[in-house]
Amino acid sequence: MEAVCEQSGIDLEVMADDLQHLIDEEEREILQLAEAAAGDGLELRDPSASQFDENNFNRLRQIEGRLVELQTQYSSQMSVSSIGKTSQGRDIKMARLSSGYGGQKAAVWLDCGIHAREWVSPAFCMHALRRMLDDGEGGATETLLFSDLVLLK
Repeated sequence: MEAVCEQSGIDLEVMADDLQHLIDEEEREILQLAEAAAGDGLELRDPSASQFDENNFNRLRQIEGRLVELQTQYSSQMSVSSIGKTSQGRDIKMARLSSGYGGQKAAVWLDCGIHAREWVSPAFCMHALRRMLDDGEGGATETLLFSDLVLLK
């Protein structure tokens, strides 16, 4: 990469030689802060926690766990499936929320979490999914202008 940039006249500055080391270091610092805060009566979330938390950043395993919970809770309205694999061999999950209408209404497709360090779109999609499912009888799944909502995570 450096050679290509040099040949093209592009200034290149490497900010981190080992990004994983920085991520691990940050996680250790968060855990230390959480321990210190607990002693002060405050609560900080452990980033390694397995429980999904809509108010905090969630890792892949937390998001996938929440999808399974929602699928179990709303099995008549929602299904989760794998539509392929990433280059690292992870499942590409697709959540489908259906009104059951099946008529001529359009479907909506949302891509969520396409990039590895992306956090806003998965958070938005999980929030939107929960809101639509939690609206219950006569709620969003009954009144949406589309028959299917597909979320790709």
